[in-house]
Amino acid sequence: MLKLGREREEVRVVDDEVIGPTSTEELSRQIARLAHFDGYGTYHATAEGSCSWCEFAREIFRLRKVQARLAAARPGEFPAKVPRPSYSVLENKALKDRQLNCFGSWQHALRQYLI
Repeated sequence: MLKLGREREEVRVVDDEVIGPTSTEELSRQIARLAHFDGYGTYHATAEGSCSWCEFAREIFRLRKVQARLAAARPGEFPAKVPRPSYSVLENKALKDRQLNCFGSWQHALRQYLI
């Protein structure tokens, strides 16, 4: 996104897919915490909150003060090679139930990464 924002006056980004952006730093912290727990099972591990790809790009541009115009792409404007769900947000219920969830918001993690 930063590269596109530097190279183009307008950047078009998909706005019909909702995601839960998760930083690798926070994910590694969560895995390390879980490694010391003896409760086996399947755990979703993702940052708190959700956004569309366009909202994610908007926050990136805001934090880095990118001047390019951001526009929502029309559905189907960027056809994917594989089908993608329109909503792919996970909930950390098992982590929360065991008081192991250490994720903050995706916005906080993005701010830590970019600034």
